[in-house]
Amino acid sequence: MGAGRPLKFETPEDIESRGWDYIEKTGVMSTVTGLARALGTTRQTLCDYQKRPEFTDAIKRLKHECEHFMVQRALTEKNQAANIFLLKANYGYIETSRVETDQTHRLAFDGLTEDQLDALDAELADRPDQT
Repeated sequence: MGAGRPLKFETPEDIESRGWDYIEKTGVMSTVTGLARALGTTRQTLCDYQKRPEFTDAIKRLKHECEHFMVQRALTEKNQAANIFLLKANYGYIETSRVETDQTHRLAFDGLTEDQLDALDAELADRPDQT
């Protein structure tokens, strides 16, 4: 088995404690790229470490702190566009809209017998009001 490049971080505790040290010193953790930079690595390397089962939880906790910081900035800054973009791009946030309509649907009952119309009327009468 060939010897690969040695790991930059030997344990999950190592990567997490270095991340939290940075947060405590600066008071911020703005992006995953900022986290990677503080750890002396790249965003891609950080994502690669997250794929390793032993590092997954530690990196998720640090990324969650980045997400929390971005949400706080989006809620408090005047120019929120960049923060909203980063939340969508990095954390799966989406914009939704609600559409209300008061359209009336007309159904054609031509060709139904009186008995069929009575049965339909009885069935609809048993249903709760859907307005």
